[in-house]
Amino acid sequence: MPPLHGEEGKEEAKKEAAEGESTFGLTEIGVAEKARVRGGDDDTQGLDDRFIAEIMMNLDSAKIATLRKAFEQNDDDGLSLAEFVHVMTSILDMDHFMTDDQFAANLIEFFDQVDINGDGSMEWEEFTSFIVEMGMSEHEHQPDAISKFFFVNSRETGNHNMYVHSVRTFKNDMVAIFDVDSPQVRLYNSRVEYVGKIVISKGHVKCCEWLEGLGQYAVSSTDLSINFYDGHSYQFIRSFRTPSQNTTVLHWIQSQEELFSGDTKGHIKSWDCQGRGFGEEKYELGVGYATAMEHRGRATGTHRDIVMDIIELKGLDIVASCSMDRTIKLWDLSTRKLRRTLFGHNKGVKQITYSSEYRFLISVGFDFDVLVWNPYVANLILRLSDHTCSLCGARIVPSTPILLTADVEGNFKVWDVRNFFCVQSFKAEESQKGELKGFANVRSNKMLVACGRAMHIFDYEKIEKPELTDEMPLCSAMYNATTSTFITVSGKHVKIWDAADGGGVSKVYRNLIETEITAMCLDFRERKFILGDHFGNLYAYDFLNGAKMKEFAYEETDDKAHTDEISRLLYCNEHATVVSVSWDRSIAIHSESEAEEGVLLRRIENAHSNDITALAHSFNLSLIATGGEDCIVKVWDYEFCRLESSLFSHTSPVTCLKFLDPFPVLMSCDAGGNIMLWATRP
Repeated sequence: MPPLHGEEGKEEAKKEAAEGESTFGLTEIGVAEKARVRGGDDDTQGLDDRFIAEIMMNLDSAKIATLRKAFEQNDDDGLSLAEFVHVMTSILDMDHFMTDDQFAANLIEFFDQVDINGDGSMEWEEFTSFIVEMGMSEHEHQPDAISKFFFVNSRETGNHNMYVHSVRTFKNDMVAIFDVDSPQVRLYNSRVEYVGKIVISKGHVKCCEWLEGLGQYAVSSTDLSINFYDGHSYQFIRSFRTPSQNTTVLHWIQSQEELFSGDTKGHIKSWDCQGRGFGEEKYELGVGYATAMEHRGRATGTHRDIVMDIIELKGLDIVASCSMDRTIKLWDLSTRKLRRTLFGHNKGVKQITYSSEYRFLISVGFDFDVLVWNPYVANLILRLSDHTCSLCGARIVPSTPILLTADVEGNFKVWDVRNFFCVQSFKAEESQKGELKGFANVRSNKMLVACGRAMHIFDYEKIEKPELTDEMPLCSAMYNATTSTFITVSGKHVKIWDAADGGGVSKVYRNLIETEITAMCLDFRERKFILGDHFGNLYAYDFLNGAKMKEFAYEETDDKAHTDEISRLLYCNEHATVVSVSWDRSIAIHSESEAEEGVLLRRIENAHSNDITALAHSFNLSLIATGGEDCIVKVWDYEFCRLESSLFSHTSPVTCLKFLDPFPVLMSCDAGGNIMLWATRP
């Protein structure tokens, strides 16, 4: 292989790449191998994404320094394909990951993708920008990426002078809210519409639970009683009294048909809620069980302060509890004994939640951090420190990787438990100064209800009709032969579909543009997609990671490509230009010669008397054809933007135009279903 510096070395490298004399397998990669790497064979599906990830993992600081030195040796010209392959194969060892042929084929594909302008060289800035953008977009553009929560409205919860004591959601999709020192529980359906209330006869409500399978609500009161109410009429059924302490939390485990209660003294008890033994204490967790001493010199057994929360760890036969004594305890349901105590909080623990899919236990309390635990081990595995004040709650959204946390100032964080990245932050504003007391999420629709003195409702962006390609009409769909994918555009989103095996959506680029996308085209190398929107903006994006590459904006059109909606786009492969037409009745030809911005070459104003709805181009004939709502087809000279002919036979708006190359024929279609063929200049 030639040296990487000097004109002689460059010319020799280019010659080797062209003639196939490289010793690094460039000639051994035939068409079939390239097709496999791009997804044509089952054994290499998804190889491109994994290859990029493998490069990112293997490029340590020493290898990056070597690579940068190679780029700098070539001054400002960058590396050619042969030079790039030589450097990468010399510093990276991929034997564990793929064969030499696959490695070289992927490097060629990688080079083509990074060399987005197609000039045959790769600069250091291009390489580093691509790696960074791929890393940042790795999770954001996945089809199962977490969507956003958005504010819906705020409303009063009852007495606006009182704080909400607690808000809960149950498996029956009902939301329960009760205020501090209040004798009633207000109930709302899954759309957070008020449906009724439960009123206790004595004392104030301390906690509430839904008894799935029994169809009843259990409500504990400050008079040391637990009361049961019908799940439909909300009428009182019966009650029993607890012996001594106020119940602070209730949790129903349907599989065991047991109601667990936690109290102010740290006891956790199981109660009989049906049959002849109604109201009898079955057992108390941990009582009579103590083995020597545990971490920090504490004996195993019950909590030493108020029990704040109890949950079931589904699939593990474990009940978890947390307390103001700063501990979390895991109890074995079959033996009723303590399995382990988790230490890590510096203040009282307020709430715990569990992801049965990812096997993470999450806890929050009066300190500022979110703690992540593995139920199988006693040591803390992760501490999330993004909040700046005491936390008031944490919830895993069922059947999703979404973790919600909130602090008393109303700051919410949305976490992806697959990597514990914070994917969204938002705030629940209180109408009066005060604290956020808690929140809950509705199981069926993922709506979020947060309460302080008012009730704040947030909804979750979701797919309403998953059987459809998109919820909104598609404005464009194209096939990309380079990547063996389909690309579809709808609303503000772009979706990439795997065409090799029909595997469905592989990437989703969300909210690329502030308004609705109205037109799309691909560049000649199929490495970029170009979008036009409702306001007349025109942008180019990287096909692989969705990063914005350039904008086509001009001073004479208010820093946009057009002053009104862009209705059609096409790419002239031979000239590397973009042709756009708009509802502002203009035709514009843009050059992609500049890397950072588009360049306006020519513009035709008032090309039609109404909106332009169709567009076609022929390189062989050097012609552009446009059709509009005025039912006229016009043919223009591409080079001089001179009107060649106007065709008046259509009686309905023109919807489609196509030059039938290599023949001098133009085909036009209209909204009335008519198809016409026109002879053009040879």
